Amino acid sequence: MKKVATDRGEAGAELEALARLVGAPVRGRDHRHPALADPFTHVVRFNHRGHRIAWSENGSHFLIEVERPSGVVFAAGQPDLVVGARRPAGEIGGVAVFEGAAGGGAPLRAWIDAHPARVPALGIRAGEQLLVAANRTTLIAEPGGLEQDMQRLDALCVMVDTLPDAVSPEPTADLPAGLEQLQPLLARWAIDDDEQRAVAIDHAPEDELAEVWQTVSPQLGAIDDALQQGDAGTAPLGSLAQAALEAKQELQRRGDPS
Repeated sequence: MKKVATDRGEAGAELEALARLVGAPVRGRDHRHPALADPFTHVVRFNHRGHRIAWSENGSHFLIEVERPSGVVFAAGQPDLVVGARRPAGEIGGVAVFEGAAGGGAPLRAWIDAHPARVPALGIRAGEQLLVAANRTTLIAEPGGLEQDMQRLDALCVMVDTLPDAVSPEPTADLPAGLEQLQPLLARWAIDDDEQRAVAIDHAPEDELAEVWQTVSPQLGAIDDALQQGDAGTAPLGSLAQAALEAKQELQRRGDPS
């Protein structure tokens, strides 16, 4: 994929500067987020502090995505309707927090009590949003200059490193015979929520998408048989199969023949 030439104002200029700093290209993207009307049209993907980062812009805002599973789900600054983080759960350092029906409650309160400075360190302003979801953490932020925004990315990664681990998938013993080799992919790709799965696929590099497709595709028939029989442990396999099919479509969209 070719580098995208940009002339898109403050956000576009900062994304170009970020690309030069991290040594990665600016690429085209077409990603809509329910919190903002304008789609995110350009992205830089890179590694930072041990995390995969996707940093996108839509002309007025950045969408900074940090890939890491989490055992808590919440939004800060604004509620989030996609993952259901909309129930008020108080404030942290003056920032409103909204918990999800799943991933909220006692585990979230325990994390807040143990790490009270992590959300305030992000400096969330009016119109911005932090979302900690099951598979990644995102920050919608207005441009503040590359140096300041890189400091916010550092704070975001530090916060992400403190998040409790996600619940482990079903044990291998519960998978139908012959499908045990798919177990390592379940934690990453058995995503029931269509929106979260789409974001995961959009964010993933080509080699990871190729791996999930090439590993799962020979087993699609066996997965379908297991789902029809209702064997124990098959529910995550349906989500995994869907992710593999969508991974193939994404590879084709990016021009990868895998």
